[in-house]
Amino acid sequence: MPISDPPPGMMKSNPDAGTMSLSGTMNKAISAGKALEVEAEVAAERYTYSIANTGEIEVRVPLGRAAGKRDVAVDIKETRLALGLKGEEPAVAGSLWGKIDPDESHWQLDEGGTVLVATLAKRTAEKWDALLIQETALR
Repeated sequence: MPISDPPPGMMKSNPDAGTMSLSGTMNKAISAGKALEVEAEVAAERYTYSIANTGEIEVRVPLGRAAGKRDVAVDIKETRLALGLKGEEPAVAGSLWGKIDPDESHWQLDEGGTVLVATLAKRTAEKWDALLIQETALR
């Protein structure tokens, strides 16, 4: 089954195999002159995420258009996450693999408002096998 080209700035993956890459968090660490080890960086159908050894998870959602803070729907809970545009089905939604600290987590719009970025603070240093529990069912 062929995979079509992804939107600019986003990798598309076969959900059965997953795609690993080094960008996002790793590039930011390198440009800041910091040593950072990324445990995993994965591209899903409508979002990408990277899990770093710093205890943070960065989730990037390309929005397809420039958006402002009133245009996005962000719901960050200790065990659940939903990100996307208001009035549309969330690009990422579900139960998180582990627990995060919502008070230490945050989000912002990058690349001229075309990418929603959520930075999630893990509660513990445990290794996550995926961002969402339901992703492991695809493997």
